Amino acid sequence: MELKAKMMPPIGTPRNKTASYGFTLVELLLLLVLMASILGLAVTNFSGVFGGMELRKSTDDLASLMRYAQARSIAERVTLRVIFEDDFRRYRLQQVAVDEDGQEGEFQNISHRLGRPVVFPRDVEVDSETPEIKFYPDGTLDRVRVRLKSKNKQRTLSSMEQRGYVFVLDE
Repeated sequence: MELKAKMMPPIGTPRNKTASYGFTLVELLLLLVLMASILGLAVTNFSGVFGGMELRKSTDDLASLMRYAQARSIAERVTLRVIFEDDFRRYRLQQVAVDEDGQEGEFQNISHRLGRPVVFPRDVEVDSETPEIKFYPDGTLDRVRVRLKSKNKQRTLSSMEQRGYVFVLDE
């Protein structure tokens, strides 16, 4: 009886020619858990930035509408107002109706896109002393301070500092 020595391939080489190298299920799951935790950290950082962007945009949009209302009031020689509705969750621009005799009546919604209601983002809270801001044909507007808050940031729209101007203050 003849003994033949069979040589074993070196460690780490496939035993047959069809076998291939790859990742095990445990390695893939570990990678998936690591990527999910990194993504989770990135999302929490982004949500804080996004909230600040929403606050800035909401404040800038309201300030722009207020400046437009002031300019339109002067140009058309009519009283306008920005009115806050639904417990300060939305606002819109309205114009006073004028009859044939030139007498001012009640406020009506403006028919084009600037008269549509604008809804504040869910994370933005609004605080104001009054539910409306009037703009008069002589260029003046009601003295008012409107605070917009989002989590840990706050911005204020104010016409208190100088009559006839709308200021945006970061706080």
